[in-house]
Formats: sequence, structure tokens, C-alpha cells
Amino acid sequence: MIRNLVSRIPEYTHIQASAILRSIDRPIEGLTLDEAIENQAALADWIAKLSNVDRKRAILDGHGILIVDDAPLQVPFEFFNAIGLSRIVLITGEPSLILKNRTWPASLSSPEAIALLQEIEAATLRDVSKKLGVDMHGVNSGDLDRLYQVFELK
Repeated sequence: MIRNLVSRIPEYTHIQASAILRSIDRPIEGLTLDEAIENQAALADWIAKLSNVDRKRAILDGHGILIVDDAPLQVPFEFFNAIGLSRIVLITGEPSLILKNRTWPASLSSPEAIALLQEIEAATLRDVSKKLGVDMHGVNSGDLDRLYQVFELK
């Protein structure tokens, strides 16, 4: 969805957290707690060094929770505070479809577990939004009209 938005509105820059982490040789799956914490620090450092991107038009494509040792871990508030968000957009989807898009640990490989992860992520990001004083918007996966509306393009 974000790629679609950015392809139509090129003044926005899509920053995909997993691609950045891969580009700096950081693991992104099967993470330990130490690796997850190191990833957040590395990502925040990478974002801090951006000089050729209008931060108001940069979209960080990432998550509010990570899977660490086969369990959810909330991304620390300090990470969100460090990167200077202007808004939070939570894209949620049908759990059965999310299960098909990647490999999940056995303990998280049911639609019910994915629905619970989405609830945890939403609660995490609502808390971050409140602490940072930024708006949070929910968008259903595939709802491009709503995504455009959030970015004030419609």
C-alpha cells in the first residue's frame, strides 16, 4: 500500500525498516532480545543521518511490535521519540491473509494469535501517539482511499 502511495505521489519517500536493516547487515527474523534492541538503535542512527529527505514527507514502514524469541516485544518508546514522528498510521489486515505473507513461529501461527498481535500493536502505538502528541490513524489493508485521506491527498 505504501509503495502504491509513493509511486503516485513521488514527493513522499518510503523508508522500509526491514530493507534498511538488511542493508546494514542486521538480522530481521528469528531475533533475540539483544538483536532487536541493537536493530532499533541502528535504525534510529540511520534515520538521524538522513540529510536529503524531507522528514515531513518520509514514511517509515515498520512495526510497533517485533517477534523476539517467538514472542511479541513492544518497540521501546525511546525509539519512536528519537526518530521524530509527525503521525502514526497503523495498517491492519485480515489475520488469515497476514499468515500467508510470511513465516510465523508455531505459537503465533493462528488467525487468533495474529488478531491478538494486531491488538497489542494498536495499543502500543496508541500509547506512543499519546506520549508524542501526534495523531494516530487506522487503515485497513487495501484501503488506498483511506491511506490517501490520512496523508491529506484526498
